[in-house]
Amino acid sequence: MVGDFADCAYGVLKDRCSLQPRLSVMDVVNRLNDIANGYSSSDKSLVRSTLEHLIKNLTGLENKWFIRILTKENKLGTSSQLSGLRSCICVPVSMFGYL
Repeated sequence: MVGDFADCAYGVLKDRCSLQPRLSVMDVVNRLNDIANGYSSSDKSLVRSTLEHLIKNLTGLENKWFIRILTKENKLGTSSQLSGLRSCICVPVSMFGYL
């Protein structure tokens, strides 16, 4: 069975992310606010740096659920509608050098 985008991302990230939780719920809420502020002010560098911080500091499983939260809250679907997550998809490549 093929999983959703979050399952695929988990398969890639699970062995490359933090093994122990490093962020509190409040830390994640603050980073979500940073992402929202970055989008509202068209500050792509803030969005990218915030996503990089989250990917590096969340466990693989936390990243999986974080991606699900982002895709649900933004009402993103499949195919071309996932273009809003291109920065998320590119971050692991730049961080880890391979997929």
